[in-house]
Amino acid sequence: MTQIDTIPKDIVDYASEARSGREKQVYNDVGAREVAGCVPIDPKTGKVLLISCRKKPNCWIFPKGGWENDETVTSAAMRETWEEAGVKGEIVSMIGKFKQYKKFKKNTCKKNPSIDETNENERKYLHSEVLLYEMKVTEIADDWPEKNERERCWVSYDEAKNLIKKTAYVDEALDRSSIAH
Repeated sequence: MTQIDTIPKDIVDYASEARSGREKQVYNDVGAREVAGCVPIDPKTGKVLLISCRKKPNCWIFPKGGWENDETVTSAAMRETWEEAGVKGEIVSMIGKFKQYKKFKKNTCKKNPSIDETNENERKYLHSEVLLYEMKVTEIADDWPEKNERERCWVSYDEAKNLIKKTAYVDEALDRSSIAH
């Protein structure tokens, strides 16, 4: 876990509706989406907040989403955490940058310099890079933009380890957080 000595007081858009669309999306030099999010921890209880994944039932993740070109990466992480999980707080450290790969669909001829060619039968490309920060939660809202789309669950480190088995980087991020120590 990397400590952040001086985090600027970002201007965060805590809107009542989630942003949508990708016209302002930030991409890296190989065309992968830049994604930002938080590992929200309640300092009073020592528990971490997980949210349900919209696309996969029974999948628990940390709040994250697209970093847009009109905001800093940390303000994007805080905004996404607000939109998806309904919490606000203070970023205390950078947990890490994680790569997400996706498999090419059959008969796709897409050329990407970031292809993982370790197995010809499972050609993958770099879909996104996820920058995750640890957030010390200071406010938990009863109403938030994606309240009707997701569940949220406050759990201990051990409970979280049992719930996040499907996504490797989520497990690694949890292990790098302060509640793992």
